Amino acid sequence: MNRRGLLATVGAATASALAGCGYAPGGGDVLDDAQVGPTGGMPWTTTSIDTTGDRITYVTSGESAFDSSADTSLYIADRSGSQLERYTYGAASEAVVLDPSAGRAYLLATSTGQPDEEAATGVATVDLNREDRSHPYVRVENIVSGEAIPDGELHSGRGVLAANRSGAYCLLEDGVAGVGPDDERWRQDVEGAQRVVADQQVVVATEHGVRAFEDGSERWQSDTGERPAVATAGEWTAVHADGELRLFDADGTVEWRTDLTPGDPQLRFEDDWLFVEWGSRLAVVDVEDGAVQWEESVGVSAPAVWDGHRAYSVRDCEVVATDEGGERWRRQLELDECVVVEGWIDGDRVAFLFESGAMRWLRRTDEEPGLLW
Repeated sequence: MNRRGLLATVGAATASALAGCGYAPGGGDVLDDAQVGPTGGMPWTTTSIDTTGDRITYVTSGESAFDSSADTSLYIADRSGSQLERYTYGAASEAVVLDPSAGRAYLLATSTGQPDEEAATGVATVDLNREDRSHPYVRVENIVSGEAIPDGELHSGRGVLAANRSGAYCLLEDGVAGVGPDDERWRQDVEGAQRVVADQQVVVATEHGVRAFEDGSERWQSDTGERPAVATAGEWTAVHADGELRLFDADGTVEWRTDLTPGDPQLRFEDDWLFVEWGSRLAVVDVEDGAVQWEESVGVSAPAVWDGHRAYSVRDCEVVATDEGGERWRRQLELDECVVVEGWIDGDRVAFLFESGAMRWLRRTDEEPGLLW
């Protein structure tokens, strides 16, 4: 397994003197901003958002206040916030995911988009690589019968819909369905299904365990005794339950076990690290051997960004930088809401994407801004 080199903190830039003094850019300074999707939403509009690679997809959906029609607008942007494409779909939708190659977007739709048909749960496939872009209008291509599980507190549609390079996977009340670009490919009954994630395998978290599928066939399952937190990347699946973190390979063999704080965390893979986030506490675990590289009560909300020795996260619209020595800096953002979808390291900056579609880049350096004398 390749080891990721730790990112070094970039030294603070020196500002030119102005009339005997100057401003020193410091850690937490907002260096840039952008907006994905519309700059303002209507009261009836709901949104969902997903990211993969260098692409961001942002969806607005809902019924018009002026008539009973419902539609969906899907915006595709890059990581700088520059809009690349816009698509429309003539029905309401609840969730969106991108496949890892960013070649397709999948919408979990609540109707077929055709007035002469009854409403049904379906998956609308948007081909982002098609040559004919003169008609950016899509319809449901895959109808999945059965009611999808409501998203509940899982924002951005994460949990009820997942995708990999083979297709999309929709969580249903009675199991999970796998769909390709043109049809439903397989279905499995899964009692108590709560969440679906996908990469090399499709992994479903249930009320008491996990079940993993590949090409529609079950590969392995594990009993956890309680509802687990799950994440998958490549051949690896991480499972946290009852204060224990386990890493499974593609055959369901446990590679290692690590005792961690009990609770219901979020799990995510990033390069050679596994992030475990309980909301106000963050642990960074080495995927290779399960060694905990860092665990700290950072007093901030998930998801956090880690650069190898420091965590950056947001709570109550404040960005906080924390390392083993404690809090390094704190900055207030001028935003109405600050629910983080994803954050990432961008050179000497840390970037955050919010549910509203707002993006902010902040300097990572330690020095506090002030006057140079």
